[in-house]
Amino acid sequence: MNKNKTRIHWKHQLLLLVGIGISNIGDWIYLIALNLIIKVMNEKKIAKSGIRGTNSITKVMMKLDA
Repeated sequence: MNKNKTRIHWKHQLLLLVGIGISNIGDWIYLIALNLIIKVMNEKKIAKSGIRGTNSITKVMMKLDA
């Protein structure tokens, strides 16, 4: 009975790890697509740096919340 609980526990952890990995890949794809859209719309480098800065500020704020 104890082995069955251990298997379920590892299964949930594995699903969580896979979900976080897929989410991070999607986040990178979104950032790349956003940079390409801005490059097509205008060639200003300040717009690209603004996106990167906004992303960094968002991550810092989320870590302060926790």
